[in-house]
Amino acid sequence: MKRFLLALLAAIAALGRTTLVAVLESGRWVWRVARAVANVPEPDVAAAIAEADAVEPPAPALVPLTEAERMGRQVICHLAPFGGEEPADLPEYVAAYLDRLTPTQRIDLASLKPGRVGAFVLGTEAPPSGLLPVPSEAEYELAKNNLACARQEAIETAEANRLFALSVIEDLIADCDRPRKAA
Repeated sequence: MKRFLLALLAAIAALGRTTLVAVLESGRWVWRVARAVANVPEPDVAAAIAEADAVEPPAPALVPLTEAERMGRQVICHLAPFGGEEPADLPEYVAAYLDRLTPTQRIDLASLKPGRVGAFVLGTEAPPSGLLPVPSEAEYELAKNNLACARQEAIETAEANRLFALSVIEDLIADCDRPRKAA
């Protein structure tokens, strides 16, 4: 049996790919068969780097933005502008709507994806929770005209009240200048 094991070990060692190694395991010396790593050829790193450098990365495909994504990006730039960035070129009615939002509503709207924000602003998607729909341009112009009329009416009413108060004060002053009858 001993001869067989020695012959087997000699055959394994003769292969050249393995080596018999004495290893201390749990306080005992045992023989282990290990692969020989001395004969492994080293990889040609320079050739691999040159090959990797020779491959050109594909150019990124530029996908045109939809109208909703373009509008959404402009809205987000209006809500959260970065330093040195030009202000977004938004329609007046959209800018007026965005300027009336509370800080919490602004954060909620700016945290959405640009496509969804743009669809909401353009009216093709339902508003996110907690927000009123964006008025159309016609509704905005009507409200703006109504506000201008109300302001003009308030100015006229205030002027009429001022003139009335002034006439009452003048009458009181005139009454004070008249002599009183003795009682």
